[in-house]
Amino acid sequence: MNEFGCYLKEFMEKKNLKLEYAAEKIGVSFGSLGHYIKGRRSPSYKFLEKFFNAFNISPEEQQKIITMVEEDKMPEEMKKLKKEGTKVKSQSMISITDLEIKTEMIRVPVYNSVSAGAGLEPNPEPVDVILLPKNVADGCVIIKVYGDSMEPTIKDGFSVMVKQEVEVANNDIGIFIHEGEALVKRYRCFDGHCYLYSDNDSYPPREIRKNDEFKICGKVIWIMEKI
Repeated sequence: MNEFGCYLKEFMEKKNLKLEYAAEKIGVSFGSLGHYIKGRRSPSYKFLEKFFNAFNISPEEQQKIITMVEEDKMPEEMKKLKKEGTKVKSQSMISITDLEIKTEMIRVPVYNSVSAGAGLEPNPEPVDVILLPKNVADGCVIIKVYGDSMEPTIKDGFSVMVKQEVEVANNDIGIFIHEGEALVKRYRCFDGHCYLYSDNDSYPPREIRKNDEFKICGKVIWIMEKI
């Protein structure tokens, strides 16, 4: 098993993912995914892009994975030199910086509150912008979150990247407006009723009743500790 195979195996174990489910989510056959896990095949960049998109892998983690894959491709002689402290680089080594040359970048606005990010404030102005790859951040905004209602998943002071105008499936985290209040919550529906849940059990769920003012503003696709 190579380094990427070990990483992929550990990644799936941490998330309690079955091979068939992970393969379907990424968009490859489970046989191919099994080969990657066992190190029988080196993943293509097309596979890596699908993997990054399927599991919302952060740019920082993408860089680590790309480096890992390229080091797996190094001849044994080069690997030995590297272990001995000699600086070496695979001819096909690609960094995130290199990829950005070929990838269209967009400016993603950063809002300092959920209300601003949801558009509740009149003409909200972003407090910052971040340059990110379009294939990762198209149609997204970044919103700073304060409070402990979504801990331990989203801690006080964290930020979230929100994909606007997309479906928020059952048990997904999203940005919502409920009765004039902008909220970051987990969306759950069962027995014909829908609720907004906090991950912190100290907060009771909020039922969304038929005549309530309710709007789904977007889906949280990336949780960011610092920006």
